[in-house]
Amino acid sequence: MSRSRKKSPIIGVTAAASAAGDKRRANKRLRRVAKERVQRNPEGVLPAKLKEISDIWTTAKEGKIRISPDDRVRLRK
Repeated sequence: MSRSRKKSPIIGVTAAASAAGDKRRANKRLRRVAKERVQRNPEGVLPAKLKEISDIWTTAKEGKIRISPDDRVRLRK
């Protein structure tokens, strides 16, 4: 094997297999909030980003971290 380590030293902080369900719920909430704001005030300001609606630290997959060169040996593929 020519490469036995990851290309990017970034891993997810997680115990979950996937973040798809959390992303689906967050985007559904964003669409619901945007729809309610348009109904209340058609000329009003919509939430520009998903970060205004949800927090990545409350999901099952809580963001990503960069691993140090010392830990890379333990985390080989």
